[in-house]
Amino acid sequence: MGLNFAIEKSLNPQFDILTTLENIDYKVLLTDLHWYEHSFGALYIAEQSKKLHPHTPTVLGGYTSTIFANEIMENFPQVDYIVTGDSDLPVERLVDELLGNADSPDTIPNLVYRRDGFVLTSREIWAQTDLDAIDFIHTDCFEHSQYIPYLTVKGLTRKASSYWLCIARGCKFNCAYCCGANANMETLFHRCNVLTRSPERVASDFCQLTEMGISRVSPSHDFQMLGKDYYQKVFSQIRKANVKPGMYLECFQLPTKEYIDDIARTFDKKNLILVISPISGNEILRRENGKFFTNEALVDMVAYAMAKGIVVQLYYTLNIVGETRQQFMDTYIQMKYLHILLGLGRKSILYQRVVIDPLAGMRKMEGIEVKYNDFMDYYHYCLLADEEKYSATGFEDRGEVPLMEKIRMYEGIFSQDTACLD
Repeated sequence: MGLNFAIEKSLNPQFDILTTLENIDYKVLLTDLHWYEHSFGALYIAEQSKKLHPHTPTVLGGYTSTIFANEIMENFPQVDYIVTGDSDLPVERLVDELLGNADSPDTIPNLVYRRDGFVLTSREIWAQTDLDAIDFIHTDCFEHSQYIPYLTVKGLTRKASSYWLCIARGCKFNCAYCCGANANMETLFHRCNVLTRSPERVASDFCQLTEMGISRVSPSHDFQMLGKDYYQKVFSQIRKANVKPGMYLECFQLPTKEYIDDIARTFDKKNLILVISPISGNEILRRENGKFFTNEALVDMVAYAMAKGIVVQLYYTLNIVGETRQQFMDTYIQMKYLHILLGLGRKSILYQRVVIDPLAGMRKMEGIEVKYNDFMDYYHYCLLADEEKYSATGFEDRGEVPLMEKIRMYEGIFSQDTACLD
């Protein structure tokens, strides 16, 4: 049995997780600690479970718990086990062990555990080699699983909006702000290759999700990164099924026109959004942060996609490391140019701050002062009020332009009196 706290709380504002834990007869507690934003919540659930059921084992898994496994085990006695890296097989074996059906914990791969007060790590390492055996779309193990497609950051909606679909694990790129970069794959997965699902399975999932009423399928990876042959096979299989899925696609680099053409032929343009992260309007800063395309190519691609009837969203970084005033002006002028030339509004040109990820490549940039280094830094970040989190980014960006000045100028782009470029 699985519970999604956000869904339960949306359905019933009086939902109490403690009462629920107290009344469920469960043998093992499995809690996701993938993104650092969930650091407090995951540990809180484990703590309450231990208070109510002291002898019920608690297990964590995911990126954040993999990176900080030893620190978590040393500081949070409510956690009994952490499964690091790919957890598919290790979790299955661990649960068998905990239910009395398998070997001792030290024979289970990727496991960090406690014995006689000491934190230990299993000797065996395991990495996933086949994602096709995993079902990524059926969620019947969860209570009220029928509401998962309706869940947004603002709660439940009336119309099924989007569904994140795993199509691969790992990455070929090293974007400066991203924990999941290629340079970190050995730490995160105990392997260095990008693992992909077969085009046939991915296409089948797109079709099934569309038939289930999902407006937009959101693939975990950019198809273009996985190769032309790969995405052409996926898209052709979808077209053969005579299905027109919607899609929310985050492009890891700049999409080619050929790629855009294939997307336009395959997907429902009324429910299609392409997301691109130029990061900066300055090409040098953009390249330093892992994005390899020119301003000319960016504008040309956006215009081309819009001419095909495709909605494009652009994400720029507000607190990019070491940005000079001139580099900021390059970004400001580009955003204003795109607004005037192509009519892109506030919902299409987004200017957002970043919080430093664990293992993010930007940590190694010259002059950066990193404040979030340990798990406890992220744990305490989660306890901040929303208004405090805005300035709690975990690093000093050392930019020449104050953030509030950047925000003011960005807001001015979309004001009624915007008529021409500066």
